Amino acid sequence: MDVKNMVENDEVENYHPKPRKWPRAIFIVVVLCCYGFAEALLWFLSIFQFFWSLFKGNPNSYIIEFGLALAKWNSQAIKYCLFVDDQAPFPFSNWPNIKKK
Repeated sequence: MDVKNMVENDEVENYHPKPRKWPRAIFIVVVLCCYGFAEALLWFLSIFQFFWSLFKGNPNSYIIEFGLALAKWNSQAIKYCLFVDDQAPFPFSNWPNIKKK
Protein backbone atom coordinates (compact mmCIF):
# COMPACT_ATOMS: atom_id res chain seq x y z
CA MET A 1 0.00 0.00 0.00
CA ASP A 2 1.46 3.37 -0.91
CA VAL A 3 1.44 6.59 1.10
CA LYS A 4 -1.22 8.23 -1.06
CA ASN A 5 -3.73 5.43 -0.38
CA MET A 6 -2.93 5.47 3.33
CA VAL A 7 -3.67 9.19 3.56
CA GLU A 8 -6.87 8.83 1.60
CA ASN A 9 -8.03 5.93 3.76
CA ASP A 10 -7.14 7.66 7.06
CA GLU A 11 -4.92 4.74 8.09
CA VAL A 12 -2.19 7.13 9.20
CA GLU A 13 -4.14 7.77 12.41
CA ASN A 14 -3.36 4.23 13.56
CA TYR A 15 0.36 5.06 13.68
CA HIS A 16 0.04 7.51 16.57
CA PRO A 17 -0.86 6.63 20.14
CA LYS A 18 -4.34 7.61 21.16
CA PRO A 19 -4.43 10.60 23.56
CA ARG A 20 -5.95 8.48 26.35
CA LYS A 21 -2.85 6.25 26.33
CA TRP A 22 -0.54 9.06 27.50
CA PRO A 23 -1.85 9.24 31.09
CA ARG A 24 -1.27 5.49 31.42
CA ALA A 25 2.29 5.96 30.14
CA ILE A 26 2.89 8.50 32.91
CA PHE A 27 1.35 6.14 35.48
CA ILE A 28 3.59 3.32 34.25
CA VAL A 29 6.70 5.47 34.70
CA VAL A 30 5.62 6.31 38.27
CA VAL A 31 4.85 2.65 39.04
CA LEU A 32 8.23 1.55 37.65
CA CYS A 33 10.00 4.12 39.87
CA CYS A 34 8.07 2.73 42.84
CA TYR A 35 9.02 -0.78 41.73
CA GLY A 36 12.70 0.19 41.90
CA PHE A 37 12.16 1.54 45.41
CA ALA A 38 10.36 -1.69 46.35
CA GLU A 39 13.40 -3.67 45.24
CA ALA A 40 15.68 -1.63 47.52
CA LEU A 41 13.14 -2.01 50.33
CA LEU A 42 13.15 -5.78 49.81
CA TRP A 43 16.93 -5.86 50.25
CA PHE A 44 16.72 -3.82 53.46
CA LEU A 45 13.82 -5.80 54.94
CA SER A 46 15.42 -9.14 54.07
CA ILE A 47 18.66 -8.25 55.82
CA PHE A 48 16.81 -6.76 58.78
CA GLN A 49 14.55 -9.82 59.06
CA PHE A 50 17.55 -12.15 58.94
CA PHE A 51 19.29 -10.36 61.82
CA TRP A 52 16.02 -10.03 63.73
CA SER A 53 15.43 -13.77 63.58
CA LEU A 54 19.09 -14.44 64.33
CA PHE A 55 19.02 -12.45 67.59
CA LYS A 56 15.36 -12.83 68.64
CA GLY A 57 14.80 -16.42 67.57
CA ASN A 58 11.67 -15.83 65.44
CA PRO A 59 10.95 -13.59 62.48
CA ASN A 60 9.24 -10.24 62.99
CA SER A 61 5.50 -10.68 62.30
CA TYR A 62 5.08 -7.07 61.11
CA ILE A 63 7.75 -7.55 58.45
CA ILE A 64 6.08 -10.79 57.38
CA GLU A 65 2.71 -9.03 56.97
CA PHE A 66 4.27 -6.11 55.14
CA GLY A 67 6.24 -8.52 52.94
CA LEU A 68 3.03 -10.27 51.90
CA ALA A 69 1.45 -6.92 50.99
CA LEU A 70 4.61 -5.89 49.13
CA ALA A 71 4.57 -9.14 47.16
CA LYS A 72 0.93 -8.54 46.21
CA TRP A 73 1.76 -4.94 45.19
CA ASN A 74 4.64 -6.20 43.02
CA SER A 75 2.24 -8.54 41.27
CA GLN A 76 -0.27 -5.74 40.71
CA ALA A 77 2.47 -3.41 39.41
CA ILE A 78 3.75 -5.96 36.91
CA LYS A 79 0.24 -6.74 35.66
CA TYR A 80 -0.52 -3.03 35.23
CA CYS A 81 2.73 -2.23 33.41
CA LEU A 82 2.27 -5.15 31.02
CA PHE A 83 -1.40 -4.27 30.32
CA VAL A 84 -2.69 -7.47 31.91
CA ASP A 85 -4.82 -5.41 34.30
CA ASP A 86 -6.27 -1.90 33.96
CA GLN A 87 -6.42 -1.24 37.72
CA ALA A 88 -3.43 0.91 38.65
CA PRO A 89 -1.65 -0.20 41.84
CA PHE A 90 -0.69 1.97 44.82
CA PRO A 91 -0.11 5.02 44.80
CA PHE A 92 -3.07 5.32 42.41
CA SER A 93 -5.25 2.99 44.48
CA ASN A 94 -5.28 1.58 48.01
CA TRP A 95 -2.37 -0.40 49.40
CA PRO A 96 -3.02 -4.17 49.11
CA ASN A 97 -4.86 -5.59 52.09
CA ILE A 98 -3.57 -8.95 53.31
CA LYS A 99 -5.89 -10.95 55.53
CA LYS A 100 -4.34 -13.28 58.06
CA LYS A 101 -5.31 -16.92 57.87
